[in-house]
This record gives sequence, structure tokens and C-alpha cells, in this order.
Amino acid sequence: MPLGLFGISMDISELKETQKRLYVSEQRLSTILDNVGAYIFIKDKERRFQYVNKQTEALFQLPQDEIIGKNNFDLLGEVQGRRLTVPTGKSLKPENGLIALNRLPRLMRFTITGR
Repeated sequence: MPLGLFGISMDISELKETQKRLYVSEQRLSTILDNVGAYIFIKDKERRFQYVNKQTEALFQLPQDEIIGKNNFDLLGEVQGRRLTVPTGKSLKPENGLIALNRLPRLMRFTITGR
């Protein structure tokens, strides 16, 4: 009975180089976003956090892996979550009434003025 061998060979060096460039680019962007003095995050259509920078981690006093996949209500509860849910494309600004965000043990407390 004859034995056979079958194989396929592909050059993936271009793919590996592209992956390396993408990784370096993502690291640069992450470094920039983590060192900006702003709360930067990305949410999906269901308003769940998909990305948070270091400033946002500090705001919630939680590591990124405890924020990703959650929404305002998961992190803050019903009342505070509703206060921080703003329409897509809008941002929280002092003139919108947000003054301070303070971390209490397992609770978030907001000082709200105005509206």
C-alpha cells in the first residue's frame, strides 16, 4: 500500500508584518489616549463600554476589565446611571449640571446642580 504526503505552504511574512504594524499603531494610540487629560471612552449601540482610557479608569476607580462590557447602570446603579446617560453625540459638561463625581465604598455619589 503506497503512502502519500500532502501539504500546502504559504508565505505569511507580509501578514505578520501587517500585524506587527497594527500592534505598534494601537500601542501608540493607547499611549496618547491614556496621557490626555480627558475621560475618553467608546460605547457600543447598547451603550456598553468597549474602551476606556486611564482617566476613565481613575474616574470609576475600577480597572478597565471591570468596566468593559458594562453600562452606566451596571457601574452606577439606576439613579446615577440615568443622570449620566446622555444622548449619543453629546458630552457631559459643567453647564449640563455635572459638578463632581466622588467614589464611596461600592457606591458612586454625584453632586448635581442646575437642571
